[in-house]
Amino acid sequence: MDIGKVYRFNTKSPVFLGEKYDNVKLVSISQADMLDVLHPVKQVWQKVYPTLPSGTPSDPNSGHWYVFKPLSGDLIYLSEYFIDENSIVEVTAVSIAISIPSAALSDVARVTNALKAAGFIDFVVTTN
Repeated sequence: MDIGKVYRFNTKSPVFLGEKYDNVKLVSISQADMLDVLHPVKQVWQKVYPTLPSGTPSDPNSGHWYVFKPLSGDLIYLSEYFIDENSIVEVTAVSIAISIPSAALSDVARVTNALKAAGFIDFVVTTN
């Protein structure tokens, strides 16, 4: 995985980590010792480790730790051993939903023109 790219993947411990992560941007790669200052990654390791497949190294510093930024929310800290490497997919496009709750019907043309002026060509504007 490369810093700055956005990914989707499953985890090897859905009970503790959730089943999957979607649209998370990789912002850093580090070691447990370095990250433990920012987040209790070694405590997370102790909790998650017993649920990992047999043969997983027992030392939290034996592999890389990835720091992800979701589209919204707090940073996510995951060991490479927590991620199902066969499920990793780079996300190259996302769908953006925008709501303007107090817009007038006449604003549809303004929004459409603004999106076109910004270079967007594949979009749909709906009203309710």
